[in-house]
Amino acid sequence: MSEKSPLISKGKETLAKAYMPILWIMLLQVVVGWVSTLVNDVMPFATIFTIVILLLIGIIGTVAVSAILVNDASFGESVMFGIKNFYKIIPSAILVALLTIGGLVLFIIPGIIIIIKTAFFPFVWIENQDKGAWWIVKKSMRSTKGKTFWTVLMIMFLFSLFAGFLDIFGRMAAPLTAIITMAVAPIPVVAYYTLYKRSAKKHNDENAENTENEKSIEGGSQQNTESESQQ
Repeated sequence: MSEKSPLISKGKETLAKAYMPILWIMLLQVVVGWVSTLVNDVMPFATIFTIVILLLIGIIGTVAVSAILVNDASFGESVMFGIKNFYKIIPSAILVALLTIGGLVLFIIPGIIIIIKTAFFPFVWIENQDKGAWWIVKKSMRSTKGKTFWTVLMIMFLFSLFAGFLDIFGRMAAPLTAIITMAVAPIPVVAYYTLYKRSAKKHNDENAENTENEKSIEGGSQQNTESESQQ
């Protein structure tokens, strides 16, 4: 319990700060998606245009939400950051998509594992924009080792279950279901980010400890060498 309390407290603090900006980003995505769908209904030949717009809005929204969490950006700042930089994340997104599709083709379970292992890749990209797609994906996979993997799996399962429940029982009150879904949507994103920061801190602490141990070993070896030369 004592191990989880700081994580939960940090998650609540992050959620309180980032909830509204993330919600506005998601609402903006919904509105733009709805408008592009209306355009497609009026002009059926615009299907490809609609698909491209929906993909772009999805990518820009992902970058914007990640900027809110990682860079502590405001709603306006995150939208502008997403518009200006969305193309930079596309190689990593394509790699994740290809790995996921390949995994799903191979008996589904590998694909689910890849989805979990790459859940942090937008946050990794925000912090390491100078790195290549493969490096970013590998770091995301390293960040979801051990307990973090199972926690991400549990979060995905619970929110998928919740979404399924709303889909089954919410058809009688579709507007209310949509409002509830939108209101809850920022929570798993913040949960993933909180887990990512904990994992990154743990990894940095381990690296610092290893570096300190290496320095101690080198120092001990140097002292031994000096003692032997004096003798």
